Parts: sequence; structure tokens; C-alpha cells
Amino acid sequence: MQKDKPIYAPLRVLRPSWFTNPAHFPFTWAFGWWALVQGLAWLEPVPDELQIQFNWKYLASMHLCAIAGQLLLPLAAWKMAPKEQPGGRGAALVRLSLGASLWFLWTFPLTFVFTGSKGAIVLSLGREILWAMGLAMGIVGLRGSRNILKRWIFGILWGFAFFLGSLLFAALPDVGSLSHLKMDNLGTGRVCRGLPNLPPIRIESATWLVSGNPSTVSAPRLALGGRQAILREDRGRILVRISTSSTPPPEDTTGTQHLESSSGPILEDMVRSIPRVGSDSLRLRM
Repeated sequence: MQKDKPIYAPLRVLRPSWFTNPAHFPFTWAFGWWALVQGLAWLEPVPDELQIQFNWKYLASMHLCAIAGQLLLPLAAWKMAPKEQPGGRGAALVRLSLGASLWFLWTFPLTFVFTGSKGAIVLSLGREILWAMGLAMGIVGLRGSRNILKRWIFGILWGFAFFLGSLLFAALPDVGSLSHLKMDNLGTGRVCRGLPNLPPIRIESATWLVSGNPSTVSAPRLALGGRQAILREDRGRILVRISTSSTPPPEDTTGTQHLESSSGPILEDMVRSIPRVGSDSLRLRM
């Protein structure tokens, strides 16, 4: 019948037992649909807010682990399938898994809708649950039990087992990284062994805000020299840029009374040597 042609296989995801019949779902069509699903997985967008570009080798290993899970996990229910299945029990179980993977085909457009990190995680887990439940209900259906309650209980238990198994297979590419995880470094952000390669950092300039009595705090009273530049001058407030590899404070001919700095003890010790004369102040704005 036309409705049983393999091209209509995606329409049968709600009837898992249909995929066990080799006449309805031969392996040539089964692997064809499955290859299409795997190809579309490479086109799914990564959530923008993550701002992550995964290495292609890492992505390839993830897909290979997912493939291994879809082919090997069904074999855990080997004894659940009757021996008289057309083509054998193993073939029937694999066909069921390939048919259940068509849920990924139906949910593919949703990956362009749920582009946030939370939505992507929920969608990813939901698709794995749909695959696991489709596979489990198909396997339970092979037993031919007429007890609906019993079928649902076994289906949910097997579905939960397949779901956990798929998560374990998906985590295989990260096992090597997890071996370097240090729990005592979680609070510091250093969660892996080794240090990142950071570029050398040197302070080339600093901006100082000189404030105080307008009669004494003015541009003409600053010994500007070649390393200082006035960025902005207001009544009693002068913004000075010091362009140098070492950034001492501006040369204030009036002296300073108070200095606020956030650059550490070295800078504080350096500016303490400035005579504390008058009521003017000098503070560093980073």
C-alpha cells in the first residue's frame, strides 16, 4: 500500500512497531533517513549567548558518540525482542532505533526558534527523551502484551534507561577533560589543569583626576612636561593622562594632601613620597 512506503517513515514516529517490519522500513531507507538526520545535526545553530565556536574534531567526536549510542543501546534489550522477528532480533532493534531518531527530524526547525542557552538545553534533552521513549515503546510493543498498564510501566522504565544511556554516550568526548577537573579550583574559575597562555600586559598610560582648590589646582600650576596631557579642565578639577610605561602621578607643584589609588601597594608607596601640603587632593581614576 502507498501509505506503507518508506518515504512516509517520518509520519510513523507515533507507531514505533511499524519500523520493525523490514518490508515497511528496509535498511536502505532506514539508513538513508538516519543519514539525513545526522547531516541536519551539523546545521543546527549554537546559542548566540554562549559565544562559543567548538572545534570540528570535538563536534565530530560528539556525533560519533551519538551514532554509537543509537546503534548499541537498543541491543541492551536483546532478550525483550522475540526470536521470530523478521530479519532477527538485532535487526529489528536497530531499525526501531533508526525510526525513533526521526523525532530529531521533526524537531529540527525548533532549533532555530529556541536559540537561547536554556531553550537549547531543554530542546536537546526533550529530543533525547522522545527518541528513548519511541525506542522503548517499540521494544515493549514487540512483546505483544495486551496489558496496557504493564506496557506503559515497562516502556517508561526502558525509556528512562535509554535516556540515561544516551547522556552517557554524549559525555564520552568530555571524559578526558573531566579527569583534569579540580574541585578546589571551582571558586576561582580555574577548573582544569595548567594555565592559559596570556599575552604580556604592560600599563602604557593612566588617567589621573586632580581636584582641589580652584586657585591652586589649575593647568598652569602643573609641571606638564612631555609625558602629561590635559584631557579636561573644570573649576578645581583637571583630568590628566600620563603616557608612559611607568605611570607615576602628575607633577603637582602645589603638593597633595590625600591620594586614593586602586593600583596596589607599589603605586601607593610611590605617591606617598609626594609632600602633603595644602588642602588639594589627587586621586587615580582607572
